[in-house]
Amino acid sequence: MSVLLGEPYPALGEFPDWERVAIDGLTPITYTCSTLPPTDDLLQAALPLIQARRIGGKLDLNAITDTAIMSFVVYSLKRSQAQQIATQIREAVLSWPGTSVNGVLVDWAEERIGNQEIADMDQLNRTVEVCFRLDARRQ
Repeated sequence: MSVLLGEPYPALGEFPDWERVAIDGLTPITYTCSTLPPTDDLLQAALPLIQARRIGGKLDLNAITDTAIMSFVVYSLKRSQAQQIATQIREAVLSWPGTSVNGVLVDWAEERIGNQEIADMDQLNRTVEVCFRLDARRQ
């Protein structure tokens, strides 16, 4: 059962909500969300944090497996901390295949883009992104 919504998850016979899976699986590392706090003050107060978003993917030909392309962006006050958290994300996500992440059986995980610093005009902004392919069948 997801700690966020308090309702049974995943729904029987449905594909996982990958953002929800990521939030459940990565929150032990640091605060994880799919939508950033609405103001800069709230964002700064929540740092460090991971934003987990599904940015692509599709069902296979027979609609048996859902493949998600997931982006994990780490926001932190220091580049070194953002890089460290991104490395922890890598270790966590690559350990998911063959295990249950809060009730969701993950079939496959593969890194697509390693620790990549996101350039910003403001040199104080320290964000690092990593992307993965995740596969799962209907639950």
